[in-house]
Amino acid sequence: MHRSIRVTALAALAATPFCLSGLALAQTADTEDQGLQEVVVTGSLIHRTDTETPSPVQVMSAEQIQQSGYTDISEILRNITANGANTLSQSFGQAFAAGASGVSLRGLTVGDTLVLIDGQRMVAYPLPDDNQRSFVDVSDIPINAIEQVQVLKDGASALYGADAIGGVVNVILKKSYTGFSITGEAGESSHHDGGLEHVAVIGGMGDLASDGWNAYFTVDFHHQDQILASNRTGLWTALNWTPEGGFNTTPGACAGGGANCDGNVAFPATITGYLGGLTGGAFNGNITGYLPGCTAALQAANGCEYTLPQMQLQPKTENINMLAKFSKDLGNGWTGSVTGSMFNSQAQQVAFNYTADGFSSGLVNIAFSGQQQIPSLVPFPPLLITVPANYPGNTTGADAALDYNFHELGLPMTLTDTNTYRLVFDVTGKTMGWDLDLSAGLMYARMDEELTGNIQPVLLQAALNPVGNVDAVGAPYSGYIVGPNANGALATQLFAPDMFTYPTSALDYVNLNGSRQLAQLPGGPLSIGVGLQYFHKDQNFTAPPASATGLETQAGGPIYTVGSQEDSSAYVELDALPIKQLELNAAVRYDHYDTYGNSTTPKFGAKFTPASWVSVRGTWGKGFRAPSASEGGQSGALFGAGATNDPVLCPNPGTPTTPGNYVGQCSVFLTGYQVANTQLKAVQSTEYTGGLIFEPSKNFNVSVDYYNIKLTDDIISSFEAGGLTQYISLVRLPGQVLPQYGTPAQCTAAGQAAGCVINTNSAVGPILFATYPYVNGGVTTTSGVDVDAKAHIDIGSMDRLSAELQWTHEISYTELVNGVTYQLAGTHGPSGISGDTGNPKDRGVLTVSWDHGPFDLSTTVNYISSFTSLDPSAGLTSCAFVEAFSGTSAYGARFPFGGAVYPPGCSVARFIDVDLYARYNITKHFDLHASVLNVGNSPPPLDLQTYGGGGELAYDPAMHQIGAVGRFYTAGFTFTL
Repeated sequence: MHRSIRVTALAALAATPFCLSGLALAQTADTEDQGLQEVVVTGSLIHRTDTETPSPVQVMSAEQIQQSGYTDISEILRNITANGANTLSQSFGQAFAAGASGVSLRGLTVGDTLVLIDGQRMVAYPLPDDNQRSFVDVSDIPINAIEQVQVLKDGASALYGADAIGGVVNVILKKSYTGFSITGEAGESSHHDGGLEHVAVIGGMGDLASDGWNAYFTVDFHHQDQILASNRTGLWTALNWTPEGGFNTTPGACAGGGANCDGNVAFPATITGYLGGLTGGAFNGNITGYLPGCTAALQAANGCEYTLPQMQLQPKTENINMLAKFSKDLGNGWTGSVTGSMFNSQAQQVAFNYTADGFSSGLVNIAFSGQQQIPSLVPFPPLLITVPANYPGNTTGADAALDYNFHELGLPMTLTDTNTYRLVFDVTGKTMGWDLDLSAGLMYARMDEELTGNIQPVLLQAALNPVGNVDAVGAPYSGYIVGPNANGALATQLFAPDMFTYPTSALDYVNLNGSRQLAQLPGGPLSIGVGLQYFHKDQNFTAPPASATGLETQAGGPIYTVGSQEDSSAYVELDALPIKQLELNAAVRYDHYDTYGNSTTPKFGAKFTPASWVSVRGTWGKGFRAPSASEGGQSGALFGAGATNDPVLCPNPGTPTTPGNYVGQCSVFLTGYQVANTQLKAVQSTEYTGGLIFEPSKNFNVSVDYYNIKLTDDIISSFEAGGLTQYISLVRLPGQVLPQYGTPAQCTAAGQAAGCVINTNSAVGPILFATYPYVNGGVTTTSGVDVDAKAHIDIGSMDRLSAELQWTHEISYTELVNGVTYQLAGTHGPSGISGDTGNPKDRGVLTVSWDHGPFDLSTTVNYISSFTSLDPSAGLTSCAFVEAFSGTSAYGARFPFGGAVYPPGCSVARFIDVDLYARYNITKHFDLHASVLNVGNSPPPLDLQTYGGGGELAYDPAMHQIGAVGRFYTAGFTFTL
């Protein structure tokens, strides 16, 4: 887009609501009261008629949700402007929490955003994000049962307790429904893939007022096909970066030839296989032969590349959500209801490459599970996969190491099938001046998780060296044969059986609250709200048995989280109108957890309205997040911590040949063990807001709100707090014979130099892993401004034109770690969380709607600003450094530029997409509707830094997924009785 066009477009976005306001001011304001009804707004217990509270709240109606053109509430929530860095998308192909979507208000992670249904807590997803943060999967809510969504944009721990630091998303379901409605929709992209089928049915009968009861049910079916990366083109899909001055990162490429094929990888990925020499049973670094299908000459000329036809940029997903509610008038102003639901969510997550057996590093298997707190080395793994001397293609006359990517298994997949059950009882009514609400809920989520395409080394070695196979040249070979024609079904049967695990999550709660007027002040009522709450939650996630016992080489290693929490709390809220123009609000909550202890969180708010058309508001409060089961219960996860020296076996790493240093121990790749810490304190927050509401007429209003949130005692890994040296303990193998420089007696031989090497018994064995517990070690502060402008104008008797602009500008986002403060607003930081989404400073959504009798037309423009690829908190402080450690790195740790600066790769460009929605009411019972998402077919901006791109492509699915999908068409109907 030319600069002049960009400027014009942005100016138009900014000006539209204010142009409409000029028209609105020319209209005659409505003079008739529409009958004000008392409601409870998210963030308060007090019944009120004024929906503009001291706290900023964004409200999305069912009609606005429909006009977005999306058919999944998770996609709608992803586009709200307050949703920032660290949001979780189903298209994140390497997510620990496979198959889920989460909201990250203010960029403070999905764990610091509280998601409610009808003001009550929802059970957490069975898999924690990054095996750390507990969160609610927002893709698991039936869209046709939603009355509205309220997004509270400041903290609310004083009323709701833990997790409401970044804000609250409250999904409000229909209280009752009479009649019948069915909606059917189908869609696909302009590339004829990603097919969508959506059917939503709702039906109900009975009227609470006249019949004394109401019952309704909803069924929502949503299916979306996968989109393969091979169906898209553009620089963001590139694997061969040589035209731009980088490397060819296509699997199997070897652009430079020699030992370092592309400058970073000694031995590229291969689906034909090659063999390596052995010395003393260890790989000696020499390739001794290529198996059929590739040669050294072909490899050097990139003749051994291969494609990944299964690689996805959008996973296949399916949801079947059912909900039923029965309400009964109990008399004397009391109503009882019971709501039951079953949400089923199925998704697949495809890995970035075929499972590999690489002889460059060997295999070391570690076992642990929820019952085995200390990881241990599996005592019988082969440290190196070998083939016998008589293996076809082995011409060395001896056993040889094997390097191979098992394409016959297909890309490893994680298949999730999650059932979430929810049963809620509510009783509401009035007595002695009190509005009372008693709610109790039972919730349970169970996942069937299947993992495919992962090898078990012991079984693999047995398949390559079957019992009775004679290890001699000329003897017949009867074992498994790898290569282009390998038998995938046989491979699965022999050494890569599918694995299963069944994570669960549960939540039970009882909540009683009431509110009433205490007195009448000069300006209005003095009201009080009080409440008591108890909840218990469990999380149980263990690795599949083969992974937990160390027999299988699942990517990421074995992981587990087992734990529970109980919380008992009491809270009180006061709301007063000392004068008509001033509203004061105060709340405080006390929580007692059976895990870490107690938290007391106050909040104060005020709104001053000197004139009917203008108000000033502000809040101040404290918040907290209790340590999750992963952080403070029982958990473990293995990760690659990086290269360092062994402080005992190589005490002088600066001069490796110093006598006493053990050969190979001056640079070891450390395995980190992330473990829970039962001594953690709760994360604390202090937050305040200040804003202005301007409403010159009922046809136009605009609010501008400043927010500032500071987290202290933030829970982070001790590795994140200080890196390699912050381990609590080193767990070692037993002492063994290792090569050592010098000694004894300078190798004893006469005239021997001090740098000689001798095999000696080490006092301790090599490092198995380093333990890194979670610690209260972080301080995060973020601030910014929200703008919400709305305008509408009636043109004649049949036409209405309306517009709404939501805009969030992040002023600052800092992290204080280990005594150093890092500014991350407008950067890619914090890059180690939830797929490295990036941290744009600006997000905007403009919706313009035209209602013309039976015809409705809406246009929505979504804007995400550019941001750099730097992340100072991770040491990525220069473009050259980013280029050296970014891009499609999963293919054997290959990087596209290796330190050469590629200017477009040092920043992620701004992204704008335009969506259209149209509806025509043919009769009052039947309408047709259609939408076009990403009308301009805008591609996603290039992002070489993220590791969350679908299929390891160079784009960010959390921010720019619709760009990768491209133009998407949907058409449907709604029939209502």
